[in-house]
Parts: sequence; structure tokens; C-alpha cells
Amino acid sequence: MKMSRFVGLAAVAMMFACCNADAAIRITEWMYQGNPDENIVAPEAGEFVELTNVGDTPIDMTGWSFADSSTAAGAFDLSAFGVVQPGESVLWTDWSATLFKNAWGLGPEVDVIGASEIGLGRSDTINIYDANDVLVDTLQYSDQTFPGSPRTRQISANIPFESLGLNNPISAVSSANGDVFGSYTNTRLEVGNPGVYTQLNAIPEPTTFVMVAAACGLLMACRRR
Repeated sequence: MKMSRFVGLAAVAMMFACCNADAAIRITEWMYQGNPDENIVAPEAGEFVELTNVGDTPIDMTGWSFADSSTAAGAFDLSAFGVVQPGESVLWTDWSATLFKNAWGLGPEVDVIGASEIGLGRSDTINIYDANDVLVDTLQYSDQTFPGSPRTRQISANIPFESLGLNNPISAVSSANGDVFGSYTNTRLEVGNPGVYTQLNAIPEPTTFVMVAAACGLLMACRRR
């Protein structure tokens, strides 16, 4: 019984890991409003959305776009991201890309597109479209419509690995200094972790995949019997 249970769990883990590995570009973090600052032109600028390539192959985002609940595919061009490598996170913001990176202490290796004019609201939808205007990922969020979900005003929210692509705002987790997502407070007293998705570190190593795959094969053999 114990061996059978282990094999079953291993099979589930393998299928889960494979499905998520094939997921490719996913929404991993967002913040709809930054911290008010009278010393900059846009006092509440600083909202951002982070996308991460959680698959195992590079993705060319030329022709990709972002739209919110009131716009359509092509509303904001994401082509400047170019080719996004496996494990790489990219972001866009309504603020200046340079000022945004300075505030969060991001290096040149993090791609940030600035000056998004669409703007996210407290209750909104993040829609990601590929070059063929096919909806790749979506997230409808609202702490008012979905009680218990994060309000991302000056504090970002992260989507756990197991919830990627499920459009489930209830599963999102508010950032907190020193959390498992690597969150910290920036120079504007906003809390988040833009530019890196630490949840990918929880994915089993290749050797583990081999062991689990073997367990899956054993499970299928047992089922055929």
C-alpha cells in the first residue's frame, strides 16, 4: 500500500510539473498602484505587471500585447521584450522604465517597458495576447469582487506556481518583506519583488524528473495489470 501510494503521488507530481513546464509565459506578479510622491510628474505611477517564462524553451514576444478589461488585443505592445529565456521575468509599468528600475534596484539584465498608458484599476483584468492575438493568460482581480484576495495598492501580489494560468485571484499572495518570493521595500516604500520569480526554484531538478517518470511508468504498468 505504501509503495502504491508513493507511486501515485509521484505520478501526480510529474504530471503537474510537466503541465506547468509547458505553460510558457505566465502572469506572476502585479501591482495596480504605486506610492504617491509629489516630487515626480506622475504621483501615483509605479504600477507593474510581471510575466515569466515558466517553460523550458525561449519565447519570442514580438507582436505580443497587453490589454485590460476595457481594451482589446494590441492595446499595449510588448514586442520590446524580444526573446524571453526560460526562467526569465519581464515587466511593464506606467512609469518611466529607468525610474522604475532605479526605485527597485533592478539591473540591466531585467527587461522593463515603461510608459504604459492603459492603466490598471483596483478592479481590472490583465490579458496577455500572443502575436496571433490569441489569449495566452488572463487574470481578473479585485479585492472587492473577490473577498480575501490581495489589494495591490503599493504592495504587489504574487501568484504561486501551482496557481499559474488558473485566473484565480484568491490564490494570490500579498508581498511581505523577506517572504518566500524574495520581497523587499523599495525606495518609494512599496513592497514587492519584480524581476525574478523565485517559485521556479521549487521545481524538481532533472534527476528528480527522471525518478518520477520511472514511477509514472510503474504506475501505468500496474494499471494495465
